Order: sequence, then C-alpha cells, then structure tokens
Amino acid sequence: MAPYCSETNCADGVDGNALVVGTDGNLYGTTSGGGSNLCEGYPCGTLFRVTPSTGKYEVVVNFDETTGGIPSSLIVAADQTFWGTTEVGSQGQMLFHYTEATGDLQSVPMNFPKVNGLIPQGSLLTIGPHGNFYGVYMIYGVSGAGLFEFRRGAQRTKLFPFYTNQDGAGTPLTMLFASDGNLWISDYNGSDGYGDIIALSPSDGRLIRRLSPFSSSAAIGAYPAEIIQLQDGTLWGTTTQYGKASTNHFADGTVFHLKAGLPPR
Repeated sequence: MAPYCSETNCADGVDGNALVVGTDGNLYGTTSGGGSNLCEGYPCGTLFRVTPSTGKYEVVVNFDETTGGIPSSLIVAADQTFWGTTEVGSQGQMLFHYTEATGDLQSVPMNFPKVNGLIPQGSLLTIGPHGNFYGVYMIYGVSGAGLFEFRRGAQRTKLFPFYTNQDGAGTPLTMLFASDGNLWISDYNGSDGYGDIIALSPSDGRLIRRLSPFSSSAAIGAYPAEIIQLQDGTLWGTTTQYGKASTNHFADGTVFHLKAGLPPR
C-alpha cells in the first residue's frame, strides 16, 4: 500500500484519521489534508478506501467547500452508511453523509450557535440510541468543553454547559455510549494534568462520574487516549506515557482496563 502523499501535490491525501469498516469489508477513513480541492486556500482532504486483501488505496471523495470543507470524524451508522464532520472557518461545522453503495455524498449544516461571538468547534462524533448525533465542543481561547446534541431536521445544534468551569476540561480524545446509557470520554489531560475518564449525561450534558487513576507513578500510566467497552462491561484503553516497567526499562504507556461497575452489553 502506498503511503499518504505519494502522489503529486498529495492528491491522495495526507494526515489520516481513524479507520472504520464498511459493509463491503473494506476500510474507510478521512484525511485532513491533501486531495484535489482547496478550502480557503488549503487542501480540503479526502475520504479514502483500503482493500485489505490487496492493500489497494483509493480516494473515493475529494472534499471541497460545497461539501463542507475539511473532514475529521468518521463513524458508521446502524444502516451501515457513513457520517462525519467537516469544517471551513467561514462556514462553521457540517455533517456529511456518505453511502458507499451509491457513492452519494450529502452535507447537512449543523448551525452551531455563537458563544461570546465565536463559533464552537465540535469533535468526537457519535450516534445515540435514538439517532441523534453527540459530540464535544470547545471554544477557541476558552478553557473548558461541553457536550453538543444535533438532531437531523433541527434548525440548530444544542449546546449543553461546559462540564467543568473550574479546573479546565483537559483534552477529550475519544467518546462512546456505554452500557449504562451515558457518554464516556477519555480526557487526555483531565482535572489533575494526567488524564481522566469521565461520564456525561446525554440528557443535559452534566458530569456524572470522573475516574482519575492516572499519574506519573501509577502502574496504569498517564494521559489516556483510546477507550472501548467490552461485552462484560469493562473499559479498556491505552495510556501514552509512564506505567510500571521492569528494572532498567522505561514505561512509555500501557494497555489498561477499568471495572467501573458498568453492566454487560
């Protein structure tokens, strides 16, 4: 498989994001740069497909300003179509909807309300049990983060209050709907600078739980990145620094699991 930016002017994309699996068994992902179109003077990025059996890499969508701009998140809905987010500074954030069977791409404005004159930036897109979209929003230059909810057909994205206004929000990296019906987030820096795992209510965005087992001296390490939930209810994830290592070795992160009392899936 060719690496990113192996074509002239990075027409095949650059700066890839997380992969998902399509109904055709192939892998799909987005790049936040490269491609054949420009968004406010910068390459817009692509949606690409990789065939596991052959390693073949191909661009299936070149994003442009009419389709919302630069892509980031990519998820698979219950109907096996793809949803993701795009953004161009002057337009704000949009959803895109891609159907692999037809190659159809549609864009849906999210219409974030301004806060103190600024348009929030959303990330960590996921779909709730009733088909609404959830994610985390932040505001440039403001410490904190909060939950947003967007319903297809709505005129505006709903913003919940920041889940912390006192100790900062850290850096939320991944989010999932867990078996208790709440949204669980890995917060890279967290309340103490080493990271947290937090749970937010999807009904009002309030902070329900905060788990802070991470530190420079903890066996689990510090700075949590990815988290998933297994069928037995346990949370698994990775930290990116520290952890317990054998003598004369340096730990540079761990694979960890937490029993947070969540019911089985």
